Amino acid sequence: MRVIKQNVDRRTIIEAYGRYDCSKKGLQAPNFEGWNWTDADTIDREMCNAKLKTGILAGYLLWDEVEVSIPDLRECAVVSSIFPRKARALGILERAGELAGWKPDRPTSWYERIASGQTLDEPALLLLRLQSGVSSPPVGISRMEVDG
Repeated sequence: MRVIKQNVDRRTIIEAYGRYDCSKKGLQAPNFEGWNWTDADTIDREMCNAKLKTGILAGYLLWDEVEVSIPDLRECAVVSSIFPRKARALGILERAGELAGWKPDRPTSWYERIASGQTLDEPALLLLRLQSGVSSPPVGISRMEVDG
């Protein structure tokens, strides 16, 4: 994983995520100007009010913008509801054949490009978390290389 930019503040990440997620859902993006960016609980409440995912985003003060490869993605985890009672690490799921027939249950900006081995368009926003047991800050991806 190649770090492009370190220490991106959570406001930058949350605003980019909020605009992306709201456009995907056909919702109006919230007015981020009035938010209290110093308190994670307050940010979470604002995100909940805006129908955005809560928790992780507000909890981290700083993020890294990175470029990832397919091997990097294999070290990431998926949300448990995608493959209930199975491993969450993409590499383990891939080796077990679980990903072969899987498709997202809604339109995405990333699936077709990754599935066909292409790079993501810039700027593509993905928020990733490494699988449990791997100590690293969260990352926001702006580029993805598919060599590997």
